[in-house]
Amino acid sequence: MDRLCSLRFLGRPEATNVHHLAVFTPLKVVSATLNGSAQPIETQDEYGGNVYSTNLDIAPGTEATLTFRLTGPLRDPGTYRFVYDHQALVNPDTLSVAVRADGDVDLEGRGRGVETTNGEVRLETEARVNRRVTADLLRP
Repeated sequence: MDRLCSLRFLGRPEATNVHHLAVFTPLKVVSATLNGSAQPIETQDEYGGNVYSTNLDIAPGTEATLTFRLTGPLRDPGTYRFVYDHQALVNPDTLSVAVRADGDVDLEGRGRGVETTNGEVRLETEARVNRRVTADLLRP
């Protein structure tokens, strides 16, 4: 039965995580990269905001780093919020979030498990739970 459920017929190794990821944001995407290489994204408008989506193939036993570079004004000046809504997972995975600001801005993070180091707000946690990261922009 396992062989019938595998994705080898699509040219992928067995147990590849095929994932469709969507990012909902009022900001604009400048670029998206997967493990440092340009990643194609689709852009849509939904409920007055932007939706950027992409398909990811993550081979078994590997890690993937997806980076979105965003630009634009924040709805709540001085605060950026990231919300992660988890999905059911077969195996435990780790969610790592890093928020950085360009220019003459310092960040201070808030949220359960959130740390601020060298002007970067970071969260590393189980991917099986919903999480919020808030980054307050501080002008020196």
